[in-house]
This record gives sequence, structure tokens and C-alpha cells, in this order.
Amino acid sequence: MNFLLSEYKTFIGQLIADGYKCLPFSAPEAREVFGKHLLLRHDIDIDPSAAIEMARVEKSVGAKSTYYVLLSNRHTNPLDKAFRNAVQELAALGHWIGLHFDATQYDLQPEDPAFPKYVEKEVELLEWATGISTDSVSFHRPARELLSASGSLTAPLSHTYENVFIREIEYCSDSSGKWSYGPPEDR
Repeated sequence: MNFLLSEYKTFIGQLIADGYKCLPFSAPEAREVFGKHLLLRHDIDIDPSAAIEMARVEKSVGAKSTYYVLLSNRHTNPLDKAFRNAVQELAALGHWIGLHFDATQYDLQPEDPAFPKYVEKEVELLEWATGISTDSVSFHRPARELLSASGSLTAPLSHTYENVFIREIEYCSDSSGKWSYGPPEDR
């Protein structure tokens, strides 16, 4: 599959037509290894308004995703009105909102007892700024130590790199414009 919105729409639409159900990472059934469910996610590193077109396409075929918003860079400001409006529009389209957390901003390692507090503070800021509940957490460019890290790092929210999500259920990624785990239609 090419990286075209039209091909994505067709592919996701077919999965929905075949009986797949979109779930948030927080749903208990999202951890089930078997079943026809999709955990769609998009990490937003810079501009949440750029994701709105994709969110509309997903809604048009009955799909829902979690949009993970990065707060800790010079391009994103959760207090900026355009930023808040874009995140609110993603949620209004029926999608879930999550935090895209960058541990390197705080020089955090998974074994650091303060790790969960930093996640909690960013979640609070995102929720306060947008008025939208945060569903879960996705790590930004995770260090090897964060891959399969315990859910306690982000508790009570789940994170997308928990073992169940990347090793126990089928995982597919299009990071950097290439299919890291093989083309999705082959899965």
C-alpha cells in the first residue's frame, strides 16, 4: 500500500466492512490477542491541524483512532488557541486523544521513580488546555528501554509500547514513510 490518503481510506474502510471494530488502547478488549479489532494511532509531533483531514477520512468510513499529541517541543503549545481548537476538532470527529510523551525532554529513564509524575503532569496540562480526557500515552521516539516497559510508567493510563500491543497482537507501523513490519494488507 502506498502512502496515499485515498488508499488508506479504502484499506481501513474494507477492514470496517469486514467486521473489524476500532478500540482505544484503554479498552479492556484491546488487550485481547484474538478478535477483530483495530487499535489505530497517529502520533502528532508538530501541528494537530494537519491531522484533521485524516481524521475526517477515518470518520467517513466508520473508523476511530487515537491521536497522540506531543506537547514538549518548540512547535507545539497547548495554550495556543489554534492548537487547542485542532485537538478539540479531532475529538469532535469521534476520535480519542492521547499524550505523545517525550522522556528525553526530562532526561528520564524507565527506572526513574519520578517518571510517572512527569507523564501525569503533561496529561493534566493537555486535559486542562483542551478540556478533553486523555485516553492513553505513546512515547515519542522511545529508547529501547521503553519498548515493552511496564504499564506502571504511565498508570493509570496504558501506553502503546506495552508488550501486549507490540508483541502479542499483530503490530504494523508506517513510521518515517515505510512499513517497518511489512505492508498492512499482508497482515
